Amino acid sequence: PSVSLGALWDGSFQQGFDKWYAGEFANHDLLVRAYNQLRLSVFGQSSDSVLVGQNGQLYEKPYLDEALANTVEWQMTDEEVAALADGLQRLAALCAQKGKAFAVVLSPSKATFLRGDAPASSARGAHYYSEDQRPYHRVRQALAQRGVPCVDGRALLEGGRDYPVFVETGIHWTHAAAVEVVQNLCAVLAQQGTVLPVPRAENVTLSGDIFNPTDEDLSRLQNDLQPSARGTYVHYTLAVDEPAG
Repeated sequence: PSVSLGALWDGSFQQGFDKWYAGEFANHDLLVRAYNQLRLSVFGQSSDSVLVGQNGQLYEKPYLDEALANTVEWQMTDEEVAALADGLQRLAALCAQKGKAFAVVLSPSKATFLRGDAPASSARGAHYYSEDQRPYHRVRQALAQRGVPCVDGRALLEGGRDYPVFVETGIHWTHAAAVEVVQNLCAVLAQQGTVLPVPRAENVTLSGDIFNPTDEDLSRLQNDLQPSARGTYVHYTLAVDEPAG
């Protein structure tokens, strides 16, 4: 493909180069997967971002680095925490003036929930800050001080469940966990006068079969020769309780 500033800017050159390279080197994909498999077998890391932990748990490196304090990239200054909380407080007040319900949802991190299964190489990291200095704790405290309605997904789900909050091969929380958080969100909004249909997860079972494509988003990113061992996946039926009246 021809090189030009416009082609570089809109991405057409990159796309064209990928097509040309794939056509000229027929075994390119196989070589990439073989390289990733070598990295996985020798170093326990098959891509730049996916790490393999204990018990078959897969992690995305940036989340794990933040949870284990191995980097300051995601750290926030006191001024940044205050600015974020102040902005959300203003937004909550504006919504209240307009008769709209408002709440902040703090979503949990797989790296936080399952730090015990982290790869040994990550657990031996630098540890630049203590647990209480992580943005999660500081933002949560700042929101509470300002009276901003909040649903803390991490605190809600940390007590243990009959189903996994996260599956081995994915990065996102399971749908059953999300439904539970949405139930609490509906309760917080109802306290402000906004009553919504409330979801329920019924017939919750565990299976070795994938339930949702996001259950294996990390295993797909590995792109190696041998698919990762499957995990335990949460199956359920979604039901909804409509508001009375």
